[in-house]
Amino acid sequence: MTRLLLDKELHEMDALTMQVGSLVENALTQVLETLGTGDRDKTGAVVVADNAIDDLHTPIKDCLYCGLQFSATADFCPNCGRPTERGLHRLDPS
Repeated sequence: MTRLLLDKELHEMDALTMQVGSLVENALTQVLETLGTGDRDKTGAVVVADNAIDDLHTPIKDCLYCGLQFSATADFCPNCGRPTERGLHRLDPS
């Protein structure tokens, strides 16, 4: 796997990590604000209504060759560099 592909994967992971951190911070702020009011029903509604964090969940795949677990959005295994199923489809889109 080339350094450019690894850098791209790391950049995408870093961006997702920052996005999740921001979403968690916002969700905690909302929950703490509603907890301060003492209204448990409203607090529960805030927690249940927050789907943004759940929507960012990235499925995990196993490498077909070395068995490493990694993001299903990767085109190449970060360990052995071989293409994933997704990567094979992108290399040969026919």
